[in-house]
Amino acid sequence: MHITNILAEAASKVIDHTDKIDKIYELMTNTLGFKFMLGLMIITAVLCVVIFQRQKKIAQNQVDLAKVMERLLEKK
Repeated sequence: MHITNILAEAASKVIDHTDKIDKIYELMTNTLGFKFMLGLMIITAVLCVVIFQRQKKIAQNQVDLAKVMERLLEKK
């Protein structure tokens, strides 16, 4: 009987949390709506481009470093 009560209490807490998550989701989609999602997508796209450019620069620096090291080895 005690185990049944514990399981019932746990299930009710899960349902409460699910309801809270649903309310938050509805609030974000209804209140903030399209502008929030559009802004979030734009910020994500800009960050992706910035990270891509940074990684590209790092890769180019590594290639340049390898060329310098190769020239140094050729001089020996």
